[in-house]
Amino acid sequence: MNKTVIREAKVTDSAGLARVSVDSWRSTYTGIIPQEFLDSLTYEGRTKHWEERLSDPDGPGFTFVAEDYTGDLIRYAGGLKGNSGNPLYTGEVGDIYLLKEYQQQGIGRRLMSTAALRLKECGHSSLLVWVLEDNPYRNFYESLGGILIDEKEIETGGRKLTEVAYGWQNLDIFEEIMKSEHR
Repeated sequence: MNKTVIREAKVTDSAGLARVSVDSWRSTYTGIIPQEFLDSLTYEGRTKHWEERLSDPDGPGFTFVAEDYTGDLIRYAGGLKGNSGNPLYTGEVGDIYLLKEYQQQGIGRRLMSTAALRLKECGHSSLLVWVLEDNPYRNFYESLGGILIDEKEIETGGRKLTEVAYGWQNLDIFEEIMKSEHR
């Protein structure tokens, strides 16, 4: 059985995070985000982004990675330590991406739960996550008990897109998910 390890990201993970980021954006958002924008994403550019983000231990966020039995990164989730700006859903998970070939294995549930529990450690009792309305994997958040709470317009690659927010008012559900994933 292949063992997936979830741990806090390190600066040395930057290239792996870049690969997951670029590859998952291209596989998930083709036909949604302009292709020119997706083609402009580079491993080098995303590696630099991650190096900068992970070099600041006092930065505003955190990132967890999932690695497979070979040590390759296959997924990541990140959140903000501070407030989301929404008074009812104070914590925020800002990123959660997985390589397509590792979906439907429970890794996303564990990683989302790990990020939610970190938010709880930071003093949050609720959270939200923004996702593109046309994201074909929105049902993932619904399967975790997220409820649709808001929407907003954004622009990516010159195209106006709609993001929707899923919210959880009680983070204890993620403790239950973690327990069930370890049975």
